[in-house]
Amino acid sequence: MIVRPDAPIGVFDSGYGGLSVAMEILQRQEHDNIVFVADQAHVPYGTRPLSQVQGFASAITETLAAGGCKAVVMACNISSATALPEMVEQYREIPVLGVIAPGAESASIATISGRVGVLATEGTVASGAYVRALEQFTRVSNVVQVACPRFVPLVEAGTVSGAEVDSAVREYLQPLKDAGVDAVILGCTHYPFLLKALQKEWSLPVYVNPAYATVTRLIAELGSKRLNRSGHIGARRHLAVTTGDLEEFRSGLRWYLGDKAKEFTVKPATWRKGKIVIPNLPPSSK
Repeated sequence: MIVRPDAPIGVFDSGYGGLSVAMEILQRQEHDNIVFVADQAHVPYGTRPLSQVQGFASAITETLAAGGCKAVVMACNISSATALPEMVEQYREIPVLGVIAPGAESASIATISGRVGVLATEGTVASGAYVRALEQFTRVSNVVQVACPRFVPLVEAGTVSGAEVDSAVREYLQPLKDAGVDAVILGCTHYPFLLKALQKEWSLPVYVNPAYATVTRLIAELGSKRLNRSGHIGARRHLAVTTGDLEEFRSGLRWYLGDKAKEFTVKPATWRKGKIVIPNLPPSSK
């Protein structure tokens, strides 16, 4: 497997949530191109059987790696919980990263009391992945998880404020308030888009966005494999694809990314016999 420093970075999620990771890459890896995959035909992943999510995540990772991506980021907590170990083993030549371990490490540093809260999808909570990750740190003495099934549909609809959001935020934060946590992991990449509403309801804890720590780890791993790109490259050539409605996706990218959306070519992707077909994966350029 030949990997080039000028190859793109693959990022995927079930929907728009993974853009919270993509945005970190856009801001911090100014020389790199991105292939962003939103598997909106299957959104949300968090309510699906874990084995099914593992299949989706593995298939997308395999397609991105085969398409020449120099790294793949599972910008989705439930994908990280189910598919990451196998994919890391399968693709040793490139960094394959999830968001759970970096998020857990950040929370272990942020907490003073040792009590950490996790807001996540039903699937991520059921997997116990954050509990296992946090138990590795002696600073963490108690982990309280709350499943938030209302959050992803709200973010996918572009609703990040208002009465409906406030109601959901109040409901899901109450158990964490009762437990006295002082650090809260946003355990789904959709949730950073609700940060203002969360802080308005409860400003006390440190809200940990795993996206920053994940991209920090990505940069380090690219460096260790000598895959960081440098020098003048001209205009960026990002690709964003969806397995859902193409026009809605275009509109969503503009809403979430603003002017950065102009840097993306937008295409449809399709599932065929358990494999995802991604058109026009950008070839490495000289």
